[in-house]
Amino acid sequence: MRYIIGIDLGTTNSCISYVDTQHPKASIQSFAVPQLLGPSYIGLRHTLPSFVYLSAPMEWQGAALDLPWKKNNDTFVGFFAHAHGARVPTRLVQSAKSWLSYSVANRNDKILPPEASEADQKISPLEATAHYLNHIRHAWNYLMAKSNPEAEFEQQEIVLTVPASFDEVARRLTVEAAKIAGFIHLTLLEEPQAAFYSWISLHENQWQQQMQAGQTILVCDVGGGTTDFSLIEVQQGKSELTLNRRAVGDHLLLGGDNMDIALAHYLEERLSHEYGKRDFQLIQWLQLKHQAKAAKEALLENAASAVDHFTVLLQGSGSAVVKGSLSIQVKRHEVAHLLLNGFFAQYSLEEALQLRRSTGFRMVGLPYEEEPSITKHLATFLKRSQFQKAPDYILFNGGSMEPTIFQQALICSLERWYPGSQTKILESVGLDIAVARGAAYYGKVRRGYGVRIASGIPKTYYLGIDVKKYDGTVSNQALTLLPRGAEEGASYQCEHTFSLRPNVPVSFSLYTSQVRLDDQKGDIIEIDNQELQAMPAIHTILRVGKKQLSESVLDNIPVKLHIKLTAIGTLEVWLQSSTTGHRWPLEFQVRQISGQENNVSSLESKRQDESFDSSYLKSSQEYLREIFTSSTKAEKMMEKLENYLDRARLDWPLSLLRGLFDTLLSLADQRKASADLEPRWWNMIGFFLRPGFGYPLDDFRIKELWKIILGDFKLAKSFECLIQQWICYRRIAGGLNKGQQIQLANDILATLLPNKTSKIILKSKNDIYSYSEKIRTLASFEWLDLALKRKIGLAILTRICAGEAVAADYWALGRIGARHLIYGSLAYVVPSEECSKWIESLLKLSPHDPLAHLLGQLARKTAHREVDISQTTVDNILNTFSLLPQHEHLQRMLTQTATLTLQEQEQAFGEKLPAGLILEREK
Repeated sequence: MRYIIGIDLGTTNSCISYVDTQHPKASIQSFAVPQLLGPSYIGLRHTLPSFVYLSAPMEWQGAALDLPWKKNNDTFVGFFAHAHGARVPTRLVQSAKSWLSYSVANRNDKILPPEASEADQKISPLEATAHYLNHIRHAWNYLMAKSNPEAEFEQQEIVLTVPASFDEVARRLTVEAAKIAGFIHLTLLEEPQAAFYSWISLHENQWQQQMQAGQTILVCDVGGGTTDFSLIEVQQGKSELTLNRRAVGDHLLLGGDNMDIALAHYLEERLSHEYGKRDFQLIQWLQLKHQAKAAKEALLENAASAVDHFTVLLQGSGSAVVKGSLSIQVKRHEVAHLLLNGFFAQYSLEEALQLRRSTGFRMVGLPYEEEPSITKHLATFLKRSQFQKAPDYILFNGGSMEPTIFQQALICSLERWYPGSQTKILESVGLDIAVARGAAYYGKVRRGYGVRIASGIPKTYYLGIDVKKYDGTVSNQALTLLPRGAEEGASYQCEHTFSLRPNVPVSFSLYTSQVRLDDQKGDIIEIDNQELQAMPAIHTILRVGKKQLSESVLDNIPVKLHIKLTAIGTLEVWLQSSTTGHRWPLEFQVRQISGQENNVSSLESKRQDESFDSSYLKSSQEYLREIFTSSTKAEKMMEKLENYLDRARLDWPLSLLRGLFDTLLSLADQRKASADLEPRWWNMIGFFLRPGFGYPLDDFRIKELWKIILGDFKLAKSFECLIQQWICYRRIAGGLNKGQQIQLANDILATLLPNKTSKIILKSKNDIYSYSEKIRTLASFEWLDLALKRKIGLAILTRICAGEAVAADYWALGRIGARHLIYGSLAYVVPSEECSKWIESLLKLSPHDPLAHLLGQLARKTAHREVDISQTTVDNILNTFSLLPQHEHLQRMLTQTATLTLQEQEQAFGEKLPAGLILEREK
């Protein structure tokens, strides 16, 4: 491979450097990326802005978006995507890198841009990342390999950088995006290391004279979306000094994007004060964020030519584009004061170690750090790294650290925390291009040239295991698999043998730690949630054909767990049978079931799950088997289970419920033994699995139950059986995927809106019972497309406005149009414009309790301006209820952002949540 290509895949900008190994000097060169700078205008830029623009039909004519390697584009990336997207922000995809690392989101789902309306095109974070990388590949081939197939991108060695704090899933997704883009020979490198490699490349022959053994270098990398800290130590080798990466910080979604949002809020307040405007439209807010970014970059530029003031212009909308425009002037000292105080303020060390929970500055859907102070996060990193003195050197990296005032602020903090110390700044070749240069240099290091930083993986990996103590008690502990610093190719075979049953679900809990520095392979430690971070659990089924195994080992297979660090920096985990040749790879889940595993927690102050000895459930499980396999009469089954378990059904924790579910599922074939049994089976199976997620292996339980649902889908059923099935679907809705929800919804809608009409007609009062269960079930499906939600919502709204509604209608419309979804992502929230129209119709009705609750759901304040109802509409609601008892509660809901209470969560679900389950919504 002639070329080594280093790629900095940034949140805001991507950059490419390369080394021609056939050149005598093999120096690092920058690659200028051809891209659209305007319609039909292609030029070269040293960076490729990490933005994708999704064109509307007929938005561009002719060859306006043609690239040398592709014609008839409707999607483009880079400079023009960013520039034009500032004017049409609802079609601009940005911060894809941040979304790629967001574990709660489905990163394969088409959710970007989150502000886009239903009619607009959307893509997934994975697709967006692949778009950037695909453009880079084609651009290289266009300029470098036109007449030389050996120079083609696909034939070269590629070093792609990722944040040091990216978890295993985010790294794998980055690799997947690269493969989609056509990358073949790929290696991952951490960005802070790449930045330091760039510095080394310029000081290969001098750094050992400049530094001494025992000194440390702090790499402070603040980009557009993330903040990364790394510590590198100078050590004395056998004959010369060496470099060793000592510590890596947590993954912090905190950077230039947060600064832009903070500045946008400030500008909004100034505009509101000057023009008396209280209610900015979504499109204006998005434009204001782009203006804030431009103002920050223009005013804080280090060059002598930097401007002292910047005019922020906010366009009007509709026919008042010019007349409705707003403008203010913002000065350099204003921006500097705001951002320094908000992100780089000075604290004593004791104060800096207090990471206050604050409102922070968030972008829709992304879990940006609630503590916006980069200074405080730095202090916390140094303390957790067990660092007792100031770093001797600091290397700044990332476009957000370009302003000298930010660099000096952190230097001042270090001097304050470590009196008498002096941290020297290592000069970078360029904070926006250093990572790409360092990646290219690292490719040379891999071939045996240059100075290597000893590093390996930045964190230690652990496996959760149950350990039986001498007193007979069992505790959950962690077995050390790969220690921090393990190099590429390192592997580990667990000494413990696991006895597993084939063809049934199994679960493995993996943990990582960036602060435990001394754990070695095989060490068993206590699980401390302050030190260990849980990774998405690995769920699988060990599939084995019965013909492949002897009868003696059908029930249990002895296996050992293996883990290996691959050459590209990702993990391979597998189980190896000790008695046969079977090998089962274990895949990390890209997304937890319903995106909720990270949003489910047991709170000690409220509810806790419990662990039970297997014998505790034995009598209740035997009772269920007796009912479904004999002629025993099925009467008051739930009451009898309560007696067996000695507790009320609403107090059964998840572990107990799932134990009963597994037993009842095994009896599915007997559920039709009588007309009386089948409805009871459906009622109980949904109750035991509710809300469809929240406990290990719930995704497998859903899959098994779905097979039964499909098998019964078109079969004739009794009225009561249908009712209980709908109740079951509602209870487990959170565990069903989008396709499953749509299939069930269409089947129900066919009975509510026959002949594709838009009005729900009930033939008699006898239909109210079944209708109530159907509409509650439909409203529980949060993954439905917005068009389908709108259709259902309008049908319910028509009933309410006509005075035909029952209680279920109010509950259902509130759930369909809710600003706060229980398990669905923000991409599935009914747009605020549509919801406002519903509210206008509802406000024409006489105020009453169900209406107040409904309006509270439709207009409840969130932390996301993009889905919030306008202030004018909120005022109208509050004025309507100003003299009624509901006013105080409504005012809190509509004006304050607060976590949903347990009671509100249960009200949204329609029944009490299982003991041990607390849902914490996205803030």
